[in-house]
Amino acid sequence: PGRTLGANGYDSLVSFPPVVHPIKVPHTLICGTVPSINSLERGQYFATHSNAFWHIVADALGHRRKAPEGGWRTKNGTPTRIPLFIEENLLHKEPLLEYEQQLQALLEAGYALWDVLGTCQRSGSTDTKIKAQSAVPNDIRGLCERYPSIRRICFASGASTATFFRRFNEEWLKTKGAFTFAE
Repeated sequence: PGRTLGANGYDSLVSFPPVVHPIKVPHTLICGTVPSINSLERGQYFATHSNAFWHIVADALGHRRKAPEGGWRTKNGTPTRIPLFIEENLLHKEPLLEYEQQLQALLEAGYALWDVLGTCQRSGSTDTKIKAQSAVPNDIRGLCERYPSIRRICFASGASTATFFRRFNEEWLKTKGAFTFAE
């Protein structure tokens, strides 16, 4: 995983490997598109303070996301806080769990994490800045074949993640009985 600074403002990105509990079989694969710059720098999925993913997961699993060492910071290093639209809607104030503890709780609950894209070129951290022609997928189908217990694939980053997934898995999506789509 990592980031190589590129020409014309586009960085070459390599996603993290899939994260699956070594014993507990997963029932759901949660996919992002490709890690943000902040996530790559920290070596953590969904590391940006304003990304609601870990806040929602924490609340659903009965804990609260703990701020990283040194507190929440913007891209420029300025101290900041969790956006109000997230913080005011969270139910649980504690226990506070660090990233590794949250990741373990998610995996123990039967979830796995990975990104739809294995590599791509992107300017900044938003999915809309991905050079579509540079995108190379991760082998999501292969992961699901290794873990046939996975019955759901959810897209944590929304429409752009689903769009890339559809683009690279068109034949698999057409396979009779391979998918049941939520209504």
